[in-house]
Amino acid sequence: MRETQNNNKTKKIKYIAFFLALAAVIFGIWFYLGLKTINVPSDGLLPPTDQIVVTLKIDTGQKSYQYQERINKDTNVLDLLKGASQKEGFDLNIKDSSMGAFIDGIYGVKSDASANKFWTLWVNGKVANVGASQYKLADGDVVEWVYGSM
Repeated sequence: MRETQNNNKTKKIKYIAFFLALAAVIFGIWFYLGLKTINVPSDGLLPPTDQIVVTLKIDTGQKSYQYQERINKDTNVLDLLKGASQKEGFDLNIKDSSMGAFIDGIYGVKSDASANKFWTLWVNGKVANVGASQYKLADGDVVEWVYGSM
């Protein structure tokens, strides 16, 4: 009888060890895969190799908008904004200046020099150091147009 109890204990220990090892393997796989991020657009389809997926955020000071856009690799921020305006149906006002295109209004919110409020371009959490027509986008970039004081 004691031998049967020892066999049962041994079996229980083996089952517990097996399930702990299985849980460790599953956790290891989950952890490993979690470290690899793939930018998948909201439609669930991966872009073709000649396309990228970027996020466009617009903050008017009153309301925020966010879009995930599938674009060609050679697209710049200005073309992204123009394309999104047509696709998503929001107003966009662009003025030509000696320094290139100047974003004067988005969603009907126009720059106001007397209040020192303008549209500022941010990419990946940093103020852009070049104009919208010169900034070439990369897969996963987050583009933000923020309206406010300079």
